[in-house]
Amino acid sequence: MNGLCTTPGRAGDRRALRPARRPAVFREAAFTLLEMLVVIGIIGIVTALALPSLRMNKGNVMTAASRQVLEDLQIARLRAISGRTTVFVVFFPHQGAVWNGVSYGIAVNAAQSNYFTTNRAGNALLNGQLASYALYTKHSVGDQPGSDNPRYITEWKTLPDGTFFPPAIFINTTIAPAIFFNITNTTETFPVPDTASAIRYPLPYIAFDANGRLLGRTADIGIPLTLGSVFLFKDPTGETNQVIDPDVIETPPGNWTNNFVRLRINWITGRAKVERPELP
Repeated sequence: MNGLCTTPGRAGDRRALRPARRPAVFREAAFTLLEMLVVIGIIGIVTALALPSLRMNKGNVMTAASRQVLEDLQIARLRAISGRTTVFVVFFPHQGAVWNGVSYGIAVNAAQSNYFTTNRAGNALLNGQLASYALYTKHSVGDQPGSDNPRYITEWKTLPDGTFFPPAIFINTTIAPAIFFNITNTTETFPVPDTASAIRYPLPYIAFDANGRLLGRTADIGIPLTLGSVFLFKDPTGETNQVIDPDVIETPPGNWTNNFVRLRINWITGRAKVERPELP
């Protein structure tokens, strides 16, 4: 018998005998059918709540546009009375508008065409086709009698995004005569975009005389507004193209005659008000 005895195994040996731990198994997260139906239901509820808000936003845009034009018409009338002069409200239509056979297209002559191509401020004015207007006068208080001192009372203003003037009001036409009155033919020309310009351009306008009445009118004028978009074409240089007419999309089509909002101006008093369709 030898003197050797069996010694207990080391701790490391005992750990080696233990079975290896299994790797943790993670359950992949996923929607159950019930959860998916709940999510779809919530989306439907949120959409239903949002739709009236979207409709209200359109109404708010039209309200803002009509209020803006109404206030500027009032300013023009009051400035005419206080200054004992004529104040014009000048509109910038689409560049190809035809009015009583007179073309209001930009390419009326070479000088005008070159100006809108080479002058940055002039070309920028093209961005406001069907949505821009400004107040203008030839005389002011203190001017010498018989001499002109033309100036713009306001900068060129633009209607709120999503609203514009219907193209038809700048064309001599008989479309829907019971709903609107055309801005009739004129013979005035205006420096564009400001009085520093040597280019005078024939633009549509209405005017108030020194008594606050509509100048040269024998009937009320209605200026309708509509909802939609005016898409302008750009040249490779980034300038607004002056040859191609803008793409005018009314939303919904016919909105300006079927569901119109217009500024009616009384030709005798010159006072303006906003009109909307009335339910029968």
